[in-house]
Formats: sequence, structure tokens, C-alpha cells
Amino acid sequence: MTIQVTHDLKLSPDTKIIFFSYRGELGRQFQINKMLIEENALSPASFSLSVFNAPAALATMALGLKGGYSCVYPGNNSFSSCLTMVKAALLGSSLEEIAFIYADEEPPVEYNCLFNEPFLAISFGFLLTKIKNNNAPVLPSANENETPITYLKKLLAGGIHVGS
Repeated sequence: MTIQVTHDLKLSPDTKIIFFSYRGELGRQFQINKMLIEENALSPASFSLSVFNAPAALATMALGLKGGYSCVYPGNNSFSSCLTMVKAALLGSSLEEIAFIYADEEPPVEYNCLFNEPFLAISFGFLLTKIKNNNAPVLPSANENETPITYLKKLLAGGIHVGS
């Protein structure tokens, strides 16, 4: 999902990316834990892809991006803080644009007992820019405790075009 969303943003090679996720790649992490428990061993290749920056790293490698990336994995109810951080990073830097990419996958069924509500796998991204363009919408702030899904629904309901 992360590679596809990053691809769809059509970024310049030097664009900085901030990747945000609550849970990362739980499926991959679950398989690693299962391998450790059942086989008492771990594949180096599996482990190298289990780090939290793997989705962003793979996206930049697949698309030839060299602007660098940061990965943020905060606790729940922090989407608005992360979005504010991305806007502040753009405004407080010499960069003209920053890509903000959110992705969370559906947890393995073995983790269902840990979640109080159903979870939807989703990924989306925005290219935030300082360049003035009368056709570009202004990205609104997220309300405190707003989830990525409710924020995206709010944007869609407000008429902001999302997608390619």
C-alpha cells in the first residue's frame, strides 16, 4: 500500500517523505514472532524487513526517491498531532514540499482480541507544498482524537479530490 500511494503522488526525486503509521506491518512482525517461537530461529532477510521504516524505505528504493524520509509511530489519538508536525516541518524548513503518507494494514486474526473495534486497512498520502496554487486545496487541520479514517472521510465529504 505504501509503495502504491507514494507512486500515485508522483513525487520529485528530492521530495522529503514523512511516513506515519499506528501499527506498522503487523503481519510481517507476527510471522517473525511465530518463526522465533516455532523454529527458535530467525531469517536475516525476514528480520531486515521487520523494522518500522521498511515500508518507507522500500517505497523510496522502488521509486528511486532520494529526498530522505522520517517514520513516525505514535500512540492512538495522535493523528492531529502528526499532521500538525508535518505542516510545521514544511513551514519551518527551506523545503518547498513534503509528502505525508499514512498506512496501516489489517492486523492478523490472532490479534483480534487486542482491538476493541474493527480495523480497516488503509493508506493515503498528501503532497504539502509552499508553492502558491489557486487550484490546490488547503489541507485542513485534524480535530483532536480524529482518526485517519474519519479525517479522510471529512476531506471527501468537503469536496477535496483524493486519488488519481
